Amino acid sequence: MTQKAIEELLAEAVDAYRQIPKNLEVGIAIEAITGCSVIPLDVADKDAELLKLLEQAANRLIKKSKGEPVKTGRLNELGNNIEEPLLNCCNEVGIEATWPVRADGSGGRSGYPDIALVHNQRKTFLEAKVIGAGSEGSSFRSFYMSPSDNPKVCEDARHVLIAFVHNRVADSDDGMEQYELLSFKIVDLSHVCGKIKFEYQSSNKDMYLGKAVVAQG
Repeated sequence: MTQKAIEELLAEAVDAYRQIPKNLEVGIAIEAITGCSVIPLDVADKDAELLKLLEQAANRLIKKSKGEPVKTGRLNELGNNIEEPLLNCCNEVGIEATWPVRADGSGGRSGYPDIALVHNQRKTFLEAKVIGAGSEGSSFRSFYMSPSDNPKVCEDARHVLIAFVHNRVADSDDGMEQYELLSFKIVDLSHVCGKIKFEYQSSNKDMYLGKAVVAQG
């Protein structure tokens, strides 16, 4: 592709991006990215039992963290480190929970969503998050997903997020940070709105190890 063609394509993409509403429903974004619909939770009927079991799983994980705090190398990795314990708790309360399978049938833990659930033959994708106490009203980024040629969202389903409020306790003997979980919020992502972010980015390698460096001291 020529430089002019790249410039024209980029200009078209930027123009399209500027027309996207800022208050965009997650369901619209997920369907645009994956081609799969986001089904709202029917908490009054079909998904009432699922919601009850998710509450039980969340409380179970909180209780476990009191006696065995969640270990992590740093706070930013805490969310990743509760994924497997949450998956196990879901199975323990009677929800079939597994790691999601990508479109090509492969596995892999990275990317959205974290966990795949099946309850009463209905599919739900589950995302695990942690939030600081009192930070619910902040503007910190809490949820994101990126387009993928091999997505883990491959069918219509409910999309749920469980966020746990955490508290740091004494570090473990091996120097790892330890956290107990205090409370939780279960979020139906079909009711969440956000925005698309369009950005250009370069790595340190791109920036500092090439011909762009014209002087150093």
